[in-house]
Amino acid sequence: MSCANLSFSLKNAVFSASLTILVFFALEAKSSHMAGAELSYQYIDADYYKVNYTLYADCSGSLPPASVNMMIRSESCSLNTIYTLSLVPGSEIEISTNCSSSPSTCNGGSSTGYKQLKYTGTILLTEKCNDIVFSVTDCCRNSAITSIISPETQALYVEAYLDNISGPNNSPVFDSKPILVLSAHQINLLSESAIDADGDSLAYSLIAPKNSEITNVNFANGFTAEQFISTETPINFNPENGTISITPSGIETAILAIKVTEFRNGRSIGSTMRDIQMISAGSSNHLPSIQQLDALSSSIYKLCIGDDLIINMSSVDLDAGQQNSIEIYSNITGLSITKSTDLLQKAQIKWKADSTTSTNRNLWIKIIVTDNACPINGVKTYFLEVKVSELNISSTVTNSECAGKNNGSIITGISGNQIVEYSWEHSNSNQSFATNLSAGIYNLSVNNFNGCIVKKTFRITNLETISAEISSISSSCGTANGKAEVLINGGIQPYQCNWSDGINSVDRNDLPKGNYSIEVTDQIGCRISATLTIESQVCDLIDSRFKLFPNPAANQITLKNDYLTSSVTSIIIVDISGKIVYNSEREITDNLMTTIDVSDFSNGIYLVKITTIKESTTLPFVKL
Repeated sequence: MSCANLSFSLKNAVFSASLTILVFFALEAKSSHMAGAELSYQYIDADYYKVNYTLYADCSGSLPPASVNMMIRSESCSLNTIYTLSLVPGSEIEISTNCSSSPSTCNGGSSTGYKQLKYTGTILLTEKCNDIVFSVTDCCRNSAITSIISPETQALYVEAYLDNISGPNNSPVFDSKPILVLSAHQINLLSESAIDADGDSLAYSLIAPKNSEITNVNFANGFTAEQFISTETPINFNPENGTISITPSGIETAILAIKVTEFRNGRSIGSTMRDIQMISAGSSNHLPSIQQLDALSSSIYKLCIGDDLIINMSSVDLDAGQQNSIEIYSNITGLSITKSTDLLQKAQIKWKADSTTSTNRNLWIKIIVTDNACPINGVKTYFLEVKVSELNISSTVTNSECAGKNNGSIITGISGNQIVEYSWEHSNSNQSFATNLSAGIYNLSVNNFNGCIVKKTFRITNLETISAEISSISSSCGTANGKAEVLINGGIQPYQCNWSDGINSVDRNDLPKGNYSIEVTDQIGCRISATLTIESQVCDLIDSRFKLFPNPAANQITLKNDYLTSSVTSIIIVDISGKIVYNSEREITDNLMTTIDVSDFSNGIYLVKITTIKESTTLPFVKL
């Protein structure tokens, strides 16, 4: 059987050694210069998995081994075996952040340097188990570590878990190299985020670094898995994305372990872990930063399907003359990234949340800004979450039966199980529906507070229509003889008419000057209303043989005929509204006068209309 194609169908029968002996052979004996490690796996095809082990080592230590031993175990499937992972050619790279003028021990310098080495192997895993664990145990840790007891005697153990009962799986993979050097007395922002190729949900946790499958390291007094280094303020760890904010209080070397667990449909199906050494060093260098990201009130960007994401970034450094560079990592497909060549680099991220974007996936962007300080570069990490949601509104519109019924309605629904806020423009209602609606336009705004604000416009019409056309004739000068005719169309007869002055007939006669309204209701309650104005014809004041005095008058007025002919005369007096207050026929002889008592008239303006066989004359007067 080839080592590169190992099937676990052989189980324990092939490997008669006990678990204790397996652990012994899996433990690599090296100088105490291990700085960290992580383990992950990748599904290839047909039950083949590729397992990747990453080792972080102090460059002043021994030469890296050509291979490492990995243990695979499963209690439910009775698996206990060792497999060899081989060093990937060309994978040995320096990850130190030393400046070029002060090289580390990785490049012939004197300051501590760190390198990354990758080991890999392909295995055939035919068994279906819910408790498969891949693990590598190496010895020993760096003797410079101050947070644990006797570090040079304690092994470094990392593992990755797999549940392949329901199907193949890829473990989470840490998306960037670790930051191994912190600046004391400054806020250091780190991100231990991971990418999951299957889009599963990830949860992060700080765990105690391990010596073996069942034992943890022995912490020195005052240190724990959560408080892994001395700090001026409590360590701030985000279990949703693996970001850590640390303000070290002094110079020391510590270790932390972080576990990333993946969930699919609420079930844990895999995990990975990283165990890493950190040095807190004193430095006069100020850490670089990004101006726009420091000003954010929230590191979460909320978008709706169809929205554009634009992030502009300008690096800032309080140390004059330093050069900053920006690195960007993300699990978002299709990000557009542009960078400037400025000394203090600028960058822009652009992306569109189109219809192919999954609204259930955790999307993120990691930004690392690094200066060129010597001997160690300053580094700060920012982690941004991008949450994309979709809000589709369905609706059922019921039109009003007719004008006046006002029984239209709009009932809406939304996509998914979301908490939303409704806002109707025509009212203060925050309900998902609107009732008792008349014909018209109605606007609705719905906000899901996750980036989507959707606005919809609805139209309510009347199923049955009724109309009224009104024609009118103005009243004559000084009289109340205006007319109004109403033509009703549509609706269901009989009609009920209600005029604003209390009259119930359809057409009107003898209307004085004024404004009128009519409401027409048909048999089923449909209503229509209309208004009209009755005007008064202009009274022509001509040179007349009749004179009126006194004007103004208090008790009586006198009409005088200045011509020699006599005639039978009709005298009508109306008030300003056109109401007749006096009506008489009498003869005014030549050069004679007639007197009319107006003492009972109300104060105001009146018109006296005198009609003879030859002329019609109107004379105004004021009653005091």
